[in-house]
Amino acid sequence: MGGGNVLATETVDMLHVLAAAGLTYAIGFERDLRRAGAGERVFALISC
Repeated sequence: MGGGNVLATETVDMLHVLAAAGLTYAIGFERDLRRAGAGERVFALISC
């Protein structure tokens, strides 16, 4: 009946979330190494 597609879609969505979290962590780690805080553009993007 198509129940396999729902599981596959949920799996793909979870992989996207994990990839986004990993990339966010990597970018934050790099910024921390350079001691560079978030700037005004970052805060403007987040507040939207």
